[in-house]
Amino acid sequence: MWEAAFGAAQLDLYAQDKWNATDKFDVTLGLRIDIPLFFDTPAENAGFNEYAASKEWGFKTNEKLSSTPMFSSRLGFRWKLDDDNQYILRGGVGIFTGRIPFVWLSNNFSNTGIQLSTYDTRSAEELSLILDPTKQTQNTNKLAASGSQMINVFSNDFKLLRISVLM
Repeated sequence: MWEAAFGAAQLDLYAQDKWNATDKFDVTLGLRIDIPLFFDTPAENAGFNEYAASKEWGFKTNEKLSSTPMFSSRLGFRWKLDDDNQYILRGGVGIFTGRIPFVWLSNNFSNTGIQLSTYDTRSAEELSLILDPTKQTQNTNKLAASGSQMINVFSNDFKLLRISVLM
């Protein structure tokens, strides 16, 4: 089975500081920066791009996502409720991102409407069973194209997942 080939990576930076407000109360501040990197561009489907432009959709198959940094701040506290440190109350709030779902992004490389052709037949009487993958075109003239293509494109306002958490 054919797979989309593309290069991507994720850079992460994190800084944290702890402030002892009192001998019983600590505050921790943190900032994480995630930077997705995309090295390749999906193939161009000129026919689709022209059609999308005529409809003013603003989509192209050969556009890649930008490497926009994602900032995630965190704030936490630790409050020692007694002198024996038997009871400690902890809490925090923050914005979190996860690992980039590259499998979602790979669809834009494999589904441009160019790399994969789909054929449909309701009767296999005239088809030959060809086991050699390099000779599959021998059946092409016996099949009719289904008239549709699977095309994935990135939305102009596509954003990777971020969640806010209060603990």
